[in-house]
Amino acid sequence: MKNKKLLFFFSFVLIFVIAFTGWWFINFYFAKDFHQKIQQRLSNQDITFSIRKHVITGYPFYVENIFYNVNLLLPKDSNKTFAVSSLYVEKLVIVYPVWNPDDLSFSISGSSKFTLKGGSKTFLTNQDSLEGKIVFNKMKEANLFLKKFQLAIENEKKLLFIEEFRLSVNQFFLNKKSDTGKHFKVVFNFLFPDKSIFAGANIESFQGQININGFLPLKEFPDSIQNWSQAGGFVEIKNFLLKMSGLESILNGSLTLDQNLQPLLVSTLKIKGYHLLLDEMGRSETINPKTKALGNIILNFFSRSNSTDEGSAIQIPLTIQDQWLSLGSFKVKKISSINW
Repeated sequence: MKNKKLLFFFSFVLIFVIAFTGWWFINFYFAKDFHQKIQQRLSNQDITFSIRKHVITGYPFYVENIFYNVNLLLPKDSNKTFAVSSLYVEKLVIVYPVWNPDDLSFSISGSSKFTLKGGSKTFLTNQDSLEGKIVFNKMKEANLFLKKFQLAIENEKKLLFIEEFRLSVNQFFLNKKSDTGKHFKVVFNFLFPDKSIFAGANIESFQGQININGFLPLKEFPDSIQNWSQAGGFVEIKNFLLKMSGLESILNGSLTLDQNLQPLLVSTLKIKGYHLLLDEMGRSETINPKTKALGNIILNFFSRSNSTDEGSAIQIPLTIQDQWLSLGSFKVKKISSINW
């Protein structure tokens, strides 16, 4: 009796292993020709796509596709909607579990370079880690993690260095109104090293959340933007936190479109430590003394007291209406109209 139970158990395990192995090799068969199908499809659009080597590993639980030297090249006169005219990635890895091909993870390692559409300069990137995950379930989630990212122009100086960046997106690629949820959510977090300089100020971090409320299918953009606006759609700006050179600012508000499909922003900006920022930008000659004095006058106007105590914070209404960006009742800048 005992031997029969053992025989049944091992038979079950053997059948499971054979079935799992068969399913893995079915996935292997489809993955093997995947890049060739993409290459053929892009070739029909006069887009050059090539991969030097494609390796598939991960048996028995995962299908791990490793692509070496990925190249994408668009013709110079192309009217395709790609943001780049050329792209090179040294190593791209795409992994998914055998039991759920809709749960994709990816990573990029080594150096990469790209040329923006209509541009002539080649940009170089490098990073310690670039990892992401996309889940094609009802929530349609995507996550991206970037660490020690460097951006430079080929044969020129470094443009940007980001210590850490995290991005979380929900509800992307909506296809129909019945899709789960009613908004597109983006959560981001930048961390900059102490030596990162932008506009004469040390940026420490920038983070926040964006919620796009209402049905806005990206594949029908920009035609869908009008329907989205007329149906009451709006963008929620939530806890945009910027820390730089002693300044700490938090922005909360909502953004929608007016009857002419131009931005309409209602928000509140909370600022602490603006004197330190203006002083540093003045020392670095990023702004001239007159601009610095004007900035202090405007910001002091919104302060509840004339105290220069850096521990105190001020709140400023920040709005965009009729194509004017305003701080409270001060019209700061005319905004160019958007031609949809």
